Amino acid sequence: MIRIVATFNMKTTEIERSMPLFEELVTLTRQEEGCYSYDLAQSTDDANVLVILESWSDQAALDEHSASEHFLRIVPQLVDMSSTAPSITSFTQII
Repeated sequence: MIRIVATFNMKTTEIERSMPLFEELVTLTRQEEGCYSYDLAQSTDDANVLVILESWSDQAALDEHSASEHFLRIVPQLVDMSSTAPSITSFTQII
């Protein structure tokens, strides 16, 4: 299983406007084959820091997600609303 932590440092002025985009991304991604979980969380220390916590069956499913229409349409908009480039960290579950 592949786990992804995608961290977005949103501009303060963009948090509210970004929520419908995050909601659409989460809703559509959860329907994808090979997606075990896809959740949005907000830092308890900094409301501008949002993370997407992802679990995928394998690299092929993750690659398909990254090429999906909704990913290619929504993620660039979220990047534009961020104060820095998102940080994407990938993990392989071992236990």
